[in-house]
Amino acid sequence: MAALAKVLLGVPLEAPLALDPGTSVDRVVVDSREAGPGALFVARRGVHDDGHRFVEAALAAGAVAALVAPGRVARDLRVLETPDPEGALATVAANVCERPAEALRIAGVTGTNGKTTVAHVCGQLLQACGERIVRLGTCGDLVVDEVLPASFTTPFPPVLHERLRAGLERKATCAVLEVSSHALDQRRVAEVPFAAVALSNFGRDHLDYHGDEASYLAAKLRLAGEHLVPGGLAVAATSAGEAARRFLEAARGRTDRAWTCGTLPGATIRAEDVRYGPDGTSWTLVTPMGRRPVRAGLVGPYNVDNVLVAVGLALGLGMPFSKVAAAVERVTAPPGRLERVQVPGVAGPRVYVDYAHTPDAVARVLGAVRPHVAGRLFVVLGCGGDRDAGKRPVMGQVAAEGADRLYATSDNPRTEDPERILDAMVAGVSPHRRAAVVRRVDRGRAIAEAIADANEEDTVLVLGKGHETTQDLGDRVVPFDDREHARAALARRSAHATSGTGEPR
Repeated sequence: MAALAKVLLGVPLEAPLALDPGTSVDRVVVDSREAGPGALFVARRGVHDDGHRFVEAALAAGAVAALVAPGRVARDLRVLETPDPEGALATVAANVCERPAEALRIAGVTGTNGKTTVAHVCGQLLQACGERIVRLGTCGDLVVDEVLPASFTTPFPPVLHERLRAGLERKATCAVLEVSSHALDQRRVAEVPFAAVALSNFGRDHLDYHGDEASYLAAKLRLAGEHLVPGGLAVAATSAGEAARRFLEAARGRTDRAWTCGTLPGATIRAEDVRYGPDGTSWTLVTPMGRRPVRAGLVGPYNVDNVLVAVGLALGLGMPFSKVAAAVERVTAPPGRLERVQVPGVAGPRVYVDYAHTPDAVARVLGAVRPHVAGRLFVVLGCGGDRDAGKRPVMGQVAAEGADRLYATSDNPRTEDPERILDAMVAGVSPHRRAAVVRRVDRGRAIAEAIADANEEDTVLVLGKGHETTQDLGDRVVPFDDREHARAALARRSAHATSGTGEPR
């Protein structure tokens, strides 16, 4: 709980504060349904609605005050006008929690793909070095020893600072944040000083929000150009190409420590003598602090990049090279990232679930797995509804070219007709590959058929939802976990084999 005047420090107001500056504020909210005594309501403009429509409701519920844009709401002592409510949100959320970010060493990673793996691996490296951490991201928010559900890749400022504060109360020393392009555009991390920042990857995504790829990249670059502390460390995977160069160039206005990561000979943090396998990868880790042979239980070239970027972030937070390099041997992938699904007694096929939901991610996963496939490669893939429609034909093309058979299915259709989404995916498939495409709107059926149709030496990739445990169908959210459906399909193979009926074809 803090005094209103303290919460408003750094927020420019259009008129002097008429309320008692000592009025207690215990939380900041952007949803009027969460308003009440002790709450400060901030009217932000969302993607689908405008918080100014709900100021009256928030005040009626007992909110201490409302921060609004000038001229948008009828005058009232509790209506505080500020030129930039969106920017003010980050400030007041940090203030009410006593600015916890300033007491932590914080790393942030942005990128189209790889953010979650980099954040998880970096978190594990920090823990191996004896740090207590907060990790905020797609698969859930870790607050030292407790995992909390995450509604967004990067929380909005009230939740972000509440979780950093909770981490401090549990003696956290470091934090690792996945930082989305939406969060950067909406200034959710405006009050977070990053000691180390990274770009994991860059490709097409979120054009429904940003409009074009240039704007999407510009949002990513803000992490390095605006939020890195002076003298901090910026790292970028060389595989991101021009985007990596621009990310590090943006950082050079704030630091002379801008490092590349990858397998190229000139990379600052690099992997030499890389040896790929079906269950992990070995290489010699080379950094400005030293070199050491390592093996990580993550598969594929892109995961070598992810681990190298995570190593860079850990070094940027001051971890000793010897401990970081030793810890690489023990890192594991996050849930739903090339996660093997197995059932005791079922030898095959090999089944993996992965979150790949962009053209680049699909290509990278197929490229990582294909060299280790003894038989055929089956891919189950859908595209989300009410999102960037332009990537659907590209994803269909990439998957059909890289797989022996593609089961085109639903992801989260949301309010769109699933058949029309499949039409767009299949439209991108080359005519000579159309015969290898099976259309199944029902995702559960698609997974079951792919695993039933596969032989023991085949591999099945179920892509798009990864760790998710629900599916958005129209206005309903229903339970759905790719891993559970895959396990059930594998178990049915075992039952058929035991009963002597053979495998369904």
